[in-house]
Amino acid sequence: MAVKKNSFLAGPWALKKNEINDFTKVTADNRKQAIVQGRIMYVIKMGSYSGFFTIDPCFTKGWWKIPFAPFFKKDVKHYRVYFNNDIPRVKWAKDFNSIITKHVESGELYIKPTDPILTYIKE
Repeated sequence: MAVKKNSFLAGPWALKKNEINDFTKVTADNRKQAIVQGRIMYVIKMGSYSGFFTIDPCFTKGWWKIPFAPFFKKDVKHYRVYFNNDIPRVKWAKDFNSIITKHVESGELYIKPTDPILTYIKE
């Protein structure tokens, strides 16, 4: 049976020795600087990669070009999505705040400073 390679698209998998040094832990002290629209956030629990999410913008109705993360193995840089309704800013902020707070408090939220900030384009 072939050995499965690690992929940022699927988790969990154990980080290699010293691989955690590529990441910066998000804490209450650095949270404000780390939480940026377009940032890729990683969830790492006890030395094991569990998944990622991105800080998406508060979308308004219409077509948007949404980026692929840099580690996707595609030549496409964006794909198009249509949103039928505006997302209320209060709901958007509440949802992201609760997710981020949960992971920061449990000590499992990380960023990778070498990752680019993803761009979202309203068409």
